Amino acid sequence: MHYYFGDMLRQARKELNLTQEELAFGICSVGTISKIENGTCIPRRRNYEALLQRIGKSSYVQRIQLSQADAKQQNIIYEIKRCIADNDVEQAGRLLEQHFPKEGQQDALSIQFVQYMWAIIFYRRGVPPEEVMEELRQALSLTGLNTGESITLKRFYTFDEMIILNNIAIQHLRKKEYREAFLLWDGLKVYLDKRPVTAEEKVKIYPMIQYNCALMYAEIGMREQCCKMCREGISLCREQGQLFVLPYLMDCLAENSEGGEEHSADYRERVETLFGAMNFRKVRRMEPICLVC
Repeated sequence: MHYYFGDMLRQARKELNLTQEELAFGICSVGTISKIENGTCIPRRRNYEALLQRIGKSSYVQRIQLSQADAKQQNIIYEIKRCIADNDVEQAGRLLEQHFPKEGQQDALSIQFVQYMWAIIFYRRGVPPEEVMEELRQALSLTGLNTGESITLKRFYTFDEMIILNNIAIQHLRKKEYREAFLLWDGLKVYLDKRPVTAEEKVKIYPMIQYNCALMYAEIGMREQCCKMCREGISLCREQGQLFVLPYLMDCLAENSEGGEEHSADYRERVETLFGAMNFRKVRRMEPICLVC
């Protein structure tokens, strides 16, 4: 199994004109990349996913041996993210403290995950945006990302890095720094359009960015742009079956459109049904989405 993965990794890296150093940066050592490509090393699950994200490949079509420890960790990560999506930040914090103590993490990806999870929890607790932003920038630096925040097509971003950048944009929005927030979200959209990003990643991140941009447009009184962004996001969600962001986009459209089907009782009922199906304890409506599972 791992021989096939190594061959695929080497071929994709060369097609993208990446050196082993560029592929490994912030994820693992160059020596580890060499061993993986030569078929003498099976990467850890988090490293495996980050490497695939960097070369724009889907983990669903690759094969890798998953240890019992890795499987358990993935389940805990999913539960932490679900708690945050469910606004149960206290339980998310308890799970982080129990399973991912800050002092117990050794590799950059694990440290980054812990740091940006805490940053999101701090944000949900109302910590000032400057403090949250500093935590997020420190998390980015762990995988060698320039914390100047500008998105570049010369760089290949992991899923976690894109989520962190989205959250930095949210902190700019909290500070009323609309231009800075827009540049980050627009840069992420351009990246998702231009770079080899998997369909799974794009359908998770793209609608979230569209929703957050729509909220920003609504806040500054640009309702036409807000509704246009919502409609585009709704169309993408329906095409790709992305139900997490769909009710948020529909809710935002109903709040900001000037009439039509979005104001009908039937439309509102569908929005409420979708939110109910998500089974969230306390849905934070008309607020930016900071994380998708």
